[in-house]
Amino acid sequence: KGGAISVWGANSTLIVKDATFTGNHSTGNGGAIWIGGDAKVATTISDNVIITGGSSENGGSIHINQPITISGNVQIKGGHAGTYGGNLYLAAGADTTIKDNVKITGGICDYNGGNIYMTGGSTQVYLKDNAEVSGGIAAAGGGNVFVNSNSDFYMVGGTMKDGTSKWATDKVYWGGGNL
Repeated sequence: KGGAISVWGANSTLIVKDATFTGNHSTGNGGAIWIGGDAKVATTISDNVIITGGSSENGGSIHINQPITISGNVQIKGGHAGTYGGNLYLAAGADTTIKDNVKITGGICDYNGGNIYMTGGSTQVYLKDNAEVSGGIAAAGGGNVFVNSNSDFYMVGGTMKDGTSKWATDKVYWGGGNL
């Protein structure tokens, strides 16, 4: 779990700034970063971070079940997931704020959530302040974002574009091209 970083420790902190992750892979979850378990982990990814070309079963770039803030010129791009969340897999409890010129682009998954997959279970995502989610491709639903039951996606001032859901080309079947 976590091709570059794996965090499973109670009351931990993970702050990633001014860093680059390229081509990380996990046979489990979280190509570059995995944060899980019952731990309380304060997680921030900010200030000129690039995560590109990660791959795993779920969350090609990041798999997390804790709250996270992603802000300040961060690029998460080109992740591939064998099942869910080409770039991000947000499990129950992974309340997420994506803001301040973050770009999550070009994620590909073999099922739902080309860029972002939100599993059921009271997860909230806020996309705002010039953040962009674009160019995601899902074999099933949600080319850019797949929102599962009991989860909420709020978009306030961000951009979502160019998502592709291959399951339904000209009609909404399981999920739309963007959401």
